[in-house]
Order: sequence, then C-alpha cells, then structure tokens
Amino acid sequence: MGSTRIMEHRCNCGSAHDTTELGVSYNLFEKIDKDRVECLNEHEEGSGARVFKTWEERLDRSEYVQSDVDPELLFNIPFTGDVKLKGLIVVGDDEYLPKTVKLYKNRPHMLFDHVGTSPEQEFELITDSYGIHEYPIRTVKFSSVQHLSLYFTGDEEQVKIYYIGLKGEWTPAHKHGVTICTYEARPLISDHPKDFSEVVRRVNKLLESRVEHDKDTLEALKELSTFFTENTLNSRRNLRSKIERRSLAINEEFLAAFKQVKGALDDVYQNVLAMNTAVQSMTNRLQVTKAQTSQLIEQTSKLQSESQALTMQQEIANAFIRNFQLTQSELSVLHGSARESPITEEFFSVVNKVQDIHGKCRVLMQSGYQTLALDIMQRMTLLQESALERLYRWTQTQCKNIENERLVPLLIKAMNKLQDRPVLFKYILDEYCAARRTALVGSFIDALTLGENFGGTPNPIEMHANDPKRYVGDMLAWLHQVIPVEKENILILVKGCDKTDVSDQVKQALSNITEGLCHPLKSRIEHVITTEAPATVLYSVTTLIRFYHAIIEQIIPDSVLDQTLSDLLVLSEKSFLSRLQRETRIALGERAEPPGSDLVPAPSVSRLLSLLNEILSVASIAEDREKDMLQIVSCIIDPLLQEVNETASRLPTVDMAVYLLNCMHQIQSTLALYEYMDQRLERLQAQSDAQIDTLTSEQASSLVAHLNLGSIYTILQGRDQGPLSSIPGMDALSVKEFTNKLEAFLVMPDVLLLPQISLLQSNNHRVITQKRSFEVIGAIYRQLYDACHDPKNLYQNPSGLFSRTPEDLLQTLVSQ
Repeated sequence: MGSTRIMEHRCNCGSAHDTTELGVSYNLFEKIDKDRVECLNEHEEGSGARVFKTWEERLDRSEYVQSDVDPELLFNIPFTGDVKLKGLIVVGDDEYLPKTVKLYKNRPHMLFDHVGTSPEQEFELITDSYGIHEYPIRTVKFSSVQHLSLYFTGDEEQVKIYYIGLKGEWTPAHKHGVTICTYEARPLISDHPKDFSEVVRRVNKLLESRVEHDKDTLEALKELSTFFTENTLNSRRNLRSKIERRSLAINEEFLAAFKQVKGALDDVYQNVLAMNTAVQSMTNRLQVTKAQTSQLIEQTSKLQSESQALTMQQEIANAFIRNFQLTQSELSVLHGSARESPITEEFFSVVNKVQDIHGKCRVLMQSGYQTLALDIMQRMTLLQESALERLYRWTQTQCKNIENERLVPLLIKAMNKLQDRPVLFKYILDEYCAARRTALVGSFIDALTLGENFGGTPNPIEMHANDPKRYVGDMLAWLHQVIPVEKENILILVKGCDKTDVSDQVKQALSNITEGLCHPLKSRIEHVITTEAPATVLYSVTTLIRFYHAIIEQIIPDSVLDQTLSDLLVLSEKSFLSRLQRETRIALGERAEPPGSDLVPAPSVSRLLSLLNEILSVASIAEDREKDMLQIVSCIIDPLLQEVNETASRLPTVDMAVYLLNCMHQIQSTLALYEYMDQRLERLQAQSDAQIDTLTSEQASSLVAHLNLGSIYTILQGRDQGPLSSIPGMDALSVKEFTNKLEAFLVMPDVLLLPQISLLQSNNHRVITQKRSFEVIGAIYRQLYDACHDPKNLYQNPSGLFSRTPEDLLQTLVSQ
C-alpha cells in the first residue's frame, strides 16, 4: 500500500445516488418541480408549465404559452435538487418571439416589480423553430441553483413560446449529518467503486468546463505563461514554490513602494504644520488691528447707512415725481405752443398719463395720503379738462377732413377721449353731419348737372331726363353708391368709442347727413311720376324705387330719406295703377266693338293683352312680385272680361259661345306664361267649359234634327206604349231610313257640323265639342240598337236594320 490515502465516503443521508447521471449534460425536464412552476401574465392559466416538454416533444405546437396584457412573461421554476445550469433552448416563431430573456438565480416567487434588478445573465433571442440553438450559460454564476426565474419581453402586442429546454447537471439536495471517514494505507480501486466514480465525475467536469469563457482563469493562465516557460516534471513539481516566491517578491516590491509614499506623506504633514503656524500668527495680528480700528469702522458704517437712506429717499422722490407729475415738455405738449397747434400722437400719450395719475391717486388715498392725493387729483382734473377743451376745438375743425388718411388715426383717438364727455361728443357729431350734409348735397347737384368728374365724363344725370327709367335709376344708384361710403366714414370716426353703444348715434348721424338729399331727389322723381308717362314706364320707375328703398332702409332705417322714398313709392304705385286703368279704358273704348264674321277677338282684346304681357314681363323679375302681378292682371283682365261678355251678349247663342271661347283662349295663353296665375286660369277655364257645354248642346241638337232622331228619341223616352215596331215612326222602314242617313253622315261628317265650329281658334275646343256631340248621337244610337234587339218590341231580323254595333259607331265617330 502507498503512502497516499484515499478517503472513503459513507453517507448517512439515507438516499441512494445514481452515479450514472452525475457529471453528464442532459435535459433537466425531469428535474423541474412542475407542480410549483409559476408563469405570470399568461393568457391561459396553467399554459406556462406546459411549455417544459421532453426533447422529443419540443416541436409540438399544440401546447404553448401566450402573454395576456403586455408583451412579457415571468417564469418561476423550482428544481427538485441542486442544478448547475449549462444551456437554454427557446422555440418560437418570428412574429411573436420574445426579443430578450433575463435569467435570475435563486429568487423564489419573483414578481414584475423585481425585474428592474440586475440579472445574472441576459440573452437576445433569435428565431429557432426546431430547437437546435443553445444559449450558453455562465456555469460559474449558475451553480447550485435551486430556483430559476426567466423574464421574457418583446416588441409586439404579445409574445408566444412553444418550448423551453434547460440543460445542466443535477444533484440531489443534501442534508448534512456526521461524516465518518476510514483511511487505508494501501487502497485498491476495486474496493472503492463509488470514490472512483467521484474522481471520474470531477475529471469530466474539468474537461467539460469552458475555460475560454472564464475571464479570471484566462487572466491567471496568461500571467502564468510569463514565468512558467518549461513544461517539465521538475518545473511542475516546483510550480507551487515558484508561485509562492513570485507572490513574496511582488509583496516586497509593494512594501518598498509604500515606504516611498509614506515618506512623501510625512513631508506633506510637516509642510501643513508650518502653514498652520503662519496662519495662526496672521490671525493674532489681524485681531489686534481690528480692535484698534473698530471706532473708525463704526463711524464709516454709520455714514454709509445715512448715505444709503438719502439715496433711497431721492429715488423715491424721483419715482413719485415720474408717476404723479408731468414734466415741462409734457405740459408743453398738452397745452400747445400756440392756440391752433396741431394734435399729435404725443398729445394722446400725455392725456393717457394724466388719466393714469388720476387713477393712481385713489390708491394713494387708500394708503392714508388723502391730502396729497386730493391735491394731485385736482391738478390732474384741471389739466384733463384743459386738454379735452383743446382736443374738442381741434376735432371740431378737422372732422370735416375725414378723407385725409393722415388725420384718421388721430380723429379716432380724439373721439375715443371725447366719448367721456357726451355733450362735446354730440357737438362733434353734429358739426360733422352738417359739414357732410352740405358736401353731399353739393356732390349730388354736381352729379345731376356737371357729371361726377365735373368735366362731362360721365355725362350729367339731367342729360337723361327724357328717359324716366334711366333718369330715376341713375339718381337712386348714385344714392346707393354714396350712402355706404358715408356710413363707413362715420363708423371709422367712432371706431375707438368702446365705452358706450353709439349705434343709435350713428343711425341718427346718417339720417342727418342724407336729409339734405330729400328735397332735390323728391322734386325730380315727383316730376317724373306726375308726367304723362306710359304705364309700363311708371311701373319700371316703381320697381326701381321699391328696390333701392329696400336697400337704403337696411342701411338707415327710420330716417328722413327712408320716409321720403317710402312716400315716393306710394305715389308711384298710385300713379301707375291710375295710368293703367286709364289706358285700359282707352283701349276698350267708349263703345264695345262688335266682332267680325270670323268671330276672332276684337282688336281691343289684343291691345290690352299686349300691354299686360309687356308689364308682366317686367313684374316677373321683381321682388315681391306676386302682389303686383295679381293687381296688374285684375286691373286689365276684369274690365276686359266685362267688355267681352257685354259684346258677346248681343250675338246668337252659337256665335256667342265661339266668340267667348276665342277670347278666353287668347287670355289664357297670355296668363299661362307667368306664375301666380293659377286661380285666375281656373276661373277662365270654368267659363270656357260652360261655353263648350253650350256649343256641344247646339251641335248635338243640329245633328239630331238632320238625322231625324228627334221623334225616335222622344218615342224611346216614353214607356208602356206596347211594342215599338207597332208605333208609327218606329217601324222597321223608319229605322232603316235613319241608319242609311247615319251611314251617309259617317262618310261626310263635316256637312252636318255647325259652320261656327271651324271658327274656333283652339283646336282643343273644336275636338272637345265634336267629341261630346258625337257621344250624344252614339248614346241615342245605342238606346235604339238595344230596343230593336229586345224581343218584346217584335222587330223581325233586327240585325238587318243595323250595319254597325254601337261600339263600332262610336269608334268611327271619335276617329273623325
């Protein structure tokens, strides 16, 4: 037996160790405590534990875990023993594969709140659909793992995992007790199979360790290569002593260097002591000097305090003067160098400052300086009144020059200041209105007599006095052009008046300005209306007045000009209706004209309808035209119908019906061209229908007489006279004679028609009259036809008496 002793391990832990598994890299699926596996944020409860599968089941896609709310999953994985983790496999697809995974060691029941701590290791995941990519684990950090936590995160809405594989070594958890060891002088391997297996496991562990990933081991080997140059048996035996000697040399070098540092620190200490002595000496001398000069310092401090107080008082006085007094230059601007000095922008700045000072005095009074505040307020009030008086005089003079663009901003500000003085404000507006009224009347007279450019281009309005429509239209158009300009000017003048509502004052001012135009306008339009102008011209003038009156009424309602145009409109309407009635009477004449043999409407009818058409063509394009059109039609059509009826009453019945129908047709044709004529057309149609009935009755009576149907119709109306064939005039021979005449009539129906029927101007009237009269003949024929075919009337061969059925006869008559 050798001198080396091998320790035999006998464990009293009570468990058997499967030596075949120790030291072998294998799937840890069987070593996971699956009943205690936790998966946080899983969409389906329990699905997280099902992704831990055997190696053969890693491609099974039926079992997977999917995140619920956020794209993250946290696995808490307990093991049944101690694990040395070596590898990780994650199977997923591109779309929902997590981006990263963090590994935490021995942190049971980990939550999402804890994932912010540093992990033991972290990987960026790649797509691995077949489970062939293994992520290497730092075995140094993941040895003796009883619990593993995996935190997966992704960029999509959710993450999905199909398989998680863990590789490593597993050893059972040990409960350490009393260890009993036996040492032998010459051990045999065959006597210690378990110890031999442990050696094999350690050797395999050393061979399988990945030295290339262990930074500390690599650094140690690199340093070893600097002095271990020969790999011989003697060198390996002396390696430990070499390393110890090298360590001793390094420590001696460190000690020598540290001695130098200590010497330098001792020198620094001595220098600091010398410096401290010098500072202490300086402090003592300073205290002596301070005691000697304390009185001088005290006096100097007192003088400085007094100087600061005086400076502060001076600043306060200057600030008070700036805020509560005007400078000499500002007083000069406010009063002006001369009585007629112009107003400038600087003047309004000074006025604003005076108002601000007046307002600040109220704050001064509340602070307890009532006397001072009242004196300043009284002074500012006098200055403000003086400034407003000067401003009023300047504005009164310059408001007439509203067209001057340079003065407009100043006038706006002046009116803004004067609005606080209602009396002065009203005087300014009155002065402005008087000036503008005079200028506007002068411009209107110039436009009437000289033209707008006073050189004859364009021509003066009076040049067209012989054309009433253009004359009145040009005058009203001129008003329509200048009144908005005047309104705009006065609105510019009061643009800055924002403290009170000046809309009523603006309306009154416009009314005053335009009042001067009323007399020249009214006298000229009244002259046009009262002259003997045609009704069509008067209606055109009325339409113009109504149109411009509606526009001007919107601009300056309830003004003198508005009332003037309203009066002219009433006068124009009355003159137009009077003229229209007179022209109607003249057209009809004192005595009604009898119609000619052709029964066409009299010339007066055509003249009045032409006049009506001319006036309605103008009225149809005017606003509020319904009332005018109905009134115009009533003025012409009612006398016309009365005249036509009076003329027709002196004619025979048939001529009267034809003449009235021709007149009605012409009137209806004219009225049908315009709107709002429905009721009038209905009444005319009713009169036409009555005349058509009269004409139909006359035509039917004529046909009955020529066809010898009178006696037949009378007999057919009588009843209880026995068989019709035995009544004189109703025998078969008489019936046959009637049917022969009827056939002759069907060949030449126009022979028996009344000659007046052809004089109807309306083809529709002719067709209706013929159709209705033929329907009367057809009705009598049907009654006769039915009576002859009635067996009780004892006609022999009734079919031989009639060559047509009632339907055939009616169809033939209607088609004529």
